[in-house]
Amino acid sequence: MIVIGLIALFILMLWLFRNITSPLRLLNKEMKLVTEQGFNRSNVALSHWRNDAKNEVHQLGVIFTDMMSHIERQFNQLQQVDSQRKTLLAEISHDLRTPLTSLYGYLETLQLNKSELTPEQEQVYIATALRNSCQLRQLIDQVFELAHIESGHVKVINERFNLVEVLYDIVEKFALKAQQHNITLVFEPETHYMMVESDLNKLERIISNLIDNALRHTPANGTIVLCALAINNGGYQVSVKDSGVGIASEELANIFNARFQASNSAKTSEQKNIGLGLTISQKLCELLGSQISVTSKLGVGSEFSFKLV
Repeated sequence: MIVIGLIALFILMLWLFRNITSPLRLLNKEMKLVTEQGFNRSNVALSHWRNDAKNEVHQLGVIFTDMMSHIERQFNQLQQVDSQRKTLLAEISHDLRTPLTSLYGYLETLQLNKSELTPEQEQVYIATALRNSCQLRQLIDQVFELAHIESGHVKVINERFNLVEVLYDIVEKFALKAQQHNITLVFEPETHYMMVESDLNKLERIISNLIDNALRHTPANGTIVLCALAINNGGYQVSVKDSGVGIASEELANIFNARFQASNSAKTSEQKNIGLGLTISQKLCELLGSQISVTSKLGVGSEFSFKLV
């Protein structure tokens, strides 16, 4: 009887040793393979570990598989971000080169042919060079601003203020530019007292970008209307509506993407639209807990709006 018991105990120990040691060896082998592949599991076929198993080795295998899936997702995201960064840098480099080349060409002509140019021609060359330098500075400023926002180090500093007063100040800032382009810029508040708690500087930047975008795409004798309306949940909706050329419906989903060029850009702007203003506005709006929405119709105009709650 004792012998039978010892034999049964020996068989049980063999069974336990096989069911623990074998999976442990397999898991150890897979870990080594993954490590040798630089934690890239694409070339390693991982085993299917039972999540409901009481065996701790199986539970460890499940954790290892989940960890590798998480690493793989992060790796893919990094590759996608890196690809987008390279594309963005290449396109921005092209945009930087365009005004820089023009600026250099006009300045070089002024230097080499100054004696042959009339005062009127000199003024034209200087004005063109100045325009290109302004465009160059604007692009560089926007690139740095976008990079700062995407770094994740931007802090939101909320304060309480009257939204209407801020919007009046912004309209006043763009009044001269609108007048120079023969565009009517008006502000239509629902009431003159709208208290909000938000980041004042970021809010000003968002609305300024939207108005500047509207000015670029609204022809002479057009109208831009800035509105502020109360909404049901106690917040306010701010919108910028223009009577410009509008945006094609198939392009609306992409207009907030950095480097996207709408088909109406070249037709309505003296300078190439560098395309970062809307991207910056959307990202700033997200920091404030909101989203910019847009409705548009070709030949009629566009309306950009967001909510402050």
